[in-house]
Amino acid sequence: MSEFMRWLAVGLIGLVLVAGSIVGVANAKRPINIPSKTLGGKQLWSDVHHLAGWRIQRNVWTDHYRLLDPGNVRRAWGGRIHCREVLDDRRNLDRLQQRSDHLVILMHGIGRSTGTFSNLAERLKDQGHAVANVSYASTRLRIEDHAETLSGLIENLDGIKTVSFVAHSMGGLVVRQMLSTPQRWQERITIHRIVQIAPPNQGSVVAKRLRNVWLYKWLYGSAGQQLVPEHVRTIAPLREEFGMIIGGTGNDRGINPWITGDNDGTVRVSETDQPGARDVIRVNSFHVNISNHPVSVRATLRFLKTGKFANSTSLTEEKSDHHAG
Repeated sequence: MSEFMRWLAVGLIGLVLVAGSIVGVANAKRPINIPSKTLGGKQLWSDVHHLAGWRIQRNVWTDHYRLLDPGNVRRAWGGRIHCREVLDDRRNLDRLQQRSDHLVILMHGIGRSTGTFSNLAERLKDQGHAVANVSYASTRLRIEDHAETLSGLIENLDGIKTVSFVAHSMGGLVVRQMLSTPQRWQERITIHRIVQIAPPNQGSVVAKRLRNVWLYKWLYGSAGQQLVPEHVRTIAPLREEFGMIIGGTGNDRGINPWITGDNDGTVRVSETDQPGARDVIRVNSFHVNISNHPVSVRATLRFLKTGKFANSTSLTEEKSDHHAG
């Protein structure tokens, strides 16, 4: 055995031992916690509970949980019941409650984070909205798994009567997947409006080209394999009131010359199509930045309030010629 292979074997054994220790301690009733900032790992943790900026997350690798405060400081960890008990204690002590009985849920895309909506989240809070900027391990599980986790998060909401969704890219597919079947929480929580931003509603030709490339498969996991047109088109279209913000230049060249047709550098305008949209606008922006673009932020706020993105004077961007069905 070479020296490299020996060190690799030692490293793998150590990793297994560390993981086993984490799971073992996590199964304890009240593991000791030292409040500390998280070290990242955004592709390993998914939110399962939200309350006034506090969140309980599940590690998709070790299946243990942690409680984070609004500053992303870990306040408890271990089992889900323990984290919920600590959150309940803090709710009683600090009188935590939602800002409003209407919650706006923000869903980022694959490989992204809550920073996708940093500008929009602050504007929503400034306007008095309750906001859940959801973090999920987008590259580690299937779209169906993320939809199930999102549904569970909504099921556990306290003091919420209506929800709206703002979803970027694959986040829009997660919402579509969840709403393709009736959800138990819909018996007590109604859906207000949905905004899809740069959604690959018809699948992505880029994903189809790269799906067999090992680096793409490693980076984007099982969800990345599902972004191809053949799979995405099996997800039922939205029946709720929704609008779309799409990225592009307004001509048939687009931002990325390697993608035919108008595009935002990643998704073609034609790939965003979904029948039934109440309104559609185009923003000249790259795919990764479009959610924080000032025009997108203003348009989203307006749509959530009125069901329309803009009047003829409120936005400088062109109205898309991509028809709202």
